[in-house]
Amino acid sequence: MANIQSQNVKGLVPSPLATGQEAVCIRQSLTLTAAQVSTSNVLEIADIPVGYSVVDWTVDTDDLDSNGTPTAAFKVGILNSGKTDLDTGNNIWATAQTTAQAGGVARMANQNAIRCGSSTSKRTAGIIFTTGAATAAGGEIGLTLYLKAD
Repeated sequence: MANIQSQNVKGLVPSPLATGQEAVCIRQSLTLTAAQVSTSNVLEIADIPVGYSVVDWTVDTDDLDSNGTPTAAFKVGILNSGKTDLDTGNNIWATAQTTAQAGGVARMANQNAIRCGSSTSKRTAGIIFTTGAATAAGGEIGLTLYLKAD
């Protein structure tokens, strides 16, 4: 297992801040090598500032599994404090996502992210590969978060 961090999580790109009731958007992406598209790798994508909650999210990805019978799958949500897995409950936004098998977009399809509530400490949204690629291919994977100040 390896943790791979975006520029935002490394502190090189700040998270946007709202000045009122508007939603703000942050998109961060990682360019992965084929070796990084493997089971249990944790992608630390974007920090959610204290006092903000998620109102929507989108994952966009290249085809990261070029096999005729692809197997790559991932889950999306808030990472636990050790950044080894997703936290529990509403912090798990989606599981068994197969979008990386051919490339495309995965969108929020349940209420979990909205029901996470406001962050009381800095939290990190991430992606974890639950199944590695049958034939891994390098490429880009990104997470877009829409946040509001509470």
